[in-house]
Amino acid sequence: MTDGQFRQLNGPYLAEQETLKDQSAELEEDPAGQRYELDNTRNFPAVVDHRIEVPELIL
Repeated sequence: MTDGQFRQLNGPYLAEQETLKDQSAELEEDPAGQRYELDNTRNFPAVVDHRIEVPELIL
């Protein structure tokens, strides 16, 4: 493999690695935000059930 071919293959790989590194750092910095989102997701069915039981919304 020539140096040019190696650079051509290695460039996108290095760019992807940098992107993944940045995304990983963002996720590690915000575990509280992730917990908040997870809690919201877990509570969604209860909110929907409450809204369904409102007589004014039943047709």
